[in-house]
Amino acid sequence: MARVFIPARGFKTIPHVQSGVFDAAETFIKGAVLGIAADGELIELATGAGVGAGTVVGVALEDVFSKPGWNAANDDKIVFRTGVAQEVSHIDLTVEPDVVFSGRLTDGAGADVLPTQAMIKESRGLLRLANGEWTVNNADTTNDAVQIVDIVIREGSTAAGNYVLFRFLASVLANVANVA
Repeated sequence: MARVFIPARGFKTIPHVQSGVFDAAETFIKGAVLGIAADGELIELATGAGVGAGTVVGVALEDVFSKPGWNAANDDKIVFRTGVAQEVSHIDLTVEPDVVFSGRLTDGAGADVLPTQAMIKESRGLLRLANGEWTVNNADTTNDAVQIVDIVIREGSTAAGNYVLFRFLASVLANVANVA
């Protein structure tokens, strides 16, 4: 079963959520790592070096085109849309940068990796799988984007179903002054 990036805990019981306009060409799903385009619209970042210094503004809490008014019954017969928001809700890391997320730990090919205690406090890169899901990439120690703060091991010794708790590194978070 897929495990999308979701907030695990923060300084409050509820993380800071914003709704922002996304670029019309976007196709990302819940859990996508988001940045800001030059025109101020939310975009999904690229894996690896795409999650670079000062690029991350948040993590999507819903798929694009999922707010009310989209994907209506008989959608192909709709001529005009009114009251439709081309927005997506996301955890705003420019306001609350210390939110801890949970996510899968995988190798560079997307296969689950069994987390170990030795990984705690280590940094890793991120990987976007072909299905749009984001994971913490255990094989990427070059494009560090997140720091593992804890691990969750379920009963059994297989890697499937286990996950890591992590927070984004301050170096990859967008500066709040530069976000429209």
